[in-house]
Amino acid sequence: MENTNNKKNIKVAVFGTLSKDLIFDVDSLPNNNTQHIFSNSYIELHGGAAANVCAYLAGTLDIDSYIISAVGSDELGKELVSGMIKLNVNTSGITKIKNTISSCIATIQNIRGERLFIVNTGAIDLLSINDLNIAILNSCDLLYIAPNKRDDLSSYMIEYCKKKNKLVAFNPGPAYLNSNERKDIAINLINKTDFVFFNRLELLTYSRKNNVDDACEYILSKGAKYVVVTCDKDGCLVATKDYKCNIKSLDLEVIDPTGAGDAFAAGFIGIMLLYNDIESALEFANGLGAFKVQHKGLREIIPKNSDILKLIEKHKSEN
Repeated sequence: MENTNNKKNIKVAVFGTLSKDLIFDVDSLPNNNTQHIFSNSYIELHGGAAANVCAYLAGTLDIDSYIISAVGSDELGKELVSGMIKLNVNTSGITKIKNTISSCIATIQNIRGERLFIVNTGAIDLLSINDLNIAILNSCDLLYIAPNKRDDLSSYMIEYCKKKNKLVAFNPGPAYLNSNERKDIAINLINKTDFVFFNRLELLTYSRKNNVDDACEYILSKGAKYVVVTCDKDGCLVATKDYKCNIKSLDLEVIDPTGAGDAFAAGFIGIMLLYNDIESALEFANGLGAFKVQHKGLREIIPKNSDILKLIEKHKSEN
């Protein structure tokens, strides 16, 4: 696989949150309603799953990325939009909602990588179908639905893009895990997608299966064409109805796992769009996710395509 420069003029639309992320490092997560815990460190970053995916698509793979989201009328909203522009992400799909606040996400994480998320979704809760920039959906090659709780808007955009013969990728994340009814909504959305992304725990929970193979088979039976799964230290895999590919994880020090799933998803869909090669896409996604966990922050360091290829080749030569 050579360095990319988006010769195909590919465009990806990404729907989801654009937020301020507050990240607390702690020794242990709270385990009861009276426990008082102290943070060893605390940082504020620009985040949001959709924004992270856009940043890696634009910065690492030189793919035109358009974020579809909402911010409030506060100063944070201006700050978040400005941050996207600096990363060469098209912001014409961001709606400013008056008299409301922008999204904020608090992450509490311990040294074992266990995390607790507290999400104030803010402005995106008030985003309506009429606010959507349909021109973005008309011009994109693929729509990526990042984890968010607006299944009404996600469903509308998925249906619209499928009628236009656009590719659709969906990452339900934890947004649909709090009830069986919500899980069923996620499965219904999966029915209309080409690519669906999970971590291993999410895959098993959404499918209600006990092992990865049965879970992938179940998700594929619900309509998805590609099931893409990250399995932490066990690497990652992609499954279709007649093909399965596994790649081992890169043996690297994990400094900060937050946002690695977003980097992985961006790497996979980007390479699939550029080369239509499943194994290359999985290998590159694995490398981009590994690069992310080696660096503190969400998108403070956006690698070039060549950086990831060098990382992958270095790992191969050492193993």
